[in-house]
Amino acid sequence: MTNTNEQTFCNCFGCDRGILVGEKVHSLTYTYEEISTPSMVSPIYAEGLGTWCDSCFSKLKKDKNYQVPCEHIPDQTE
Repeated sequence: MTNTNEQTFCNCFGCDRGILVGEKVHSLTYTYEEISTPSMVSPIYAEGLGTWCDSCFSKLKKDKNYQVPCEHIPDQTE
């Protein structure tokens, strides 16, 4: 049986290093939601836009020219 701490969950979008199960990461997520009531938000669509290790996310925050890739997100307006 494989140790869960040795299983790769995904790769860092910055350095492409394998991020292992149990690590802490930084993620950006796009959601499209409906405000159902003043106290309830109902998700309609969600998609992860990226996951970064601590080192790469620190660099990303300092990069004022970084653009989050969102051209592949479907148009939710009707």
